[in-house]
Amino acid sequence: MRQRLQWFFLLAVMIISFPVALAAQTLSWQTAQLIENNAGYSGFSPQVTISGLNVVAVWQQSDGSNFRIYSNYSTDGGATWQTTAQLIENNAGHEGDYPQVAMSGLNVVAVWQQNDGSNFRIYSNYGTFQGSDSIPTMNEWGMIVFMILAGLGAAYYLRRQKKA
Repeated sequence: MRQRLQWFFLLAVMIISFPVALAAQTLSWQTAQLIENNAGYSGFSPQVTISGLNVVAVWQQSDGSNFRIYSNYSTDGGATWQTTAQLIENNAGHEGDYPQVAMSGLNVVAVWQQNDGSNFRIYSNYGTFQGSDSIPTMNEWGMIVFMILAGLGAAYYLRRQKKA
């Protein structure tokens, strides 16, 4: 019995360690993509955030008169992006600068500085990805398998104790 428990714990350690072993991968960059569609106008100060496979980028870009705050997103880890960038602020006629973005789960928040005509103020906008972001990561799969094996091991142990 003791030997079986030792094997069980050895297997559990291997399963938990498996995602760590995957961390020793190499990075292979893909072809760069244009994610904004405001041709003829310069973009500045890009920021990016990622949660699961959802990626959001924000930046400031001229609309011909002022710098505005734009955003685009990907739902496949950045492999493909939406064809049209979104204007996420509505303070036309006033400069928007220094966008920042953060994401937790499916929730995204962007902040930036924008002149209201008298002063620079801090503005914010938020969005939520619709749908599911529930594909487990390798670490989560390792924990799921560990919990299943731990439950089976506990059931086996209790069954053996009951027979004794």
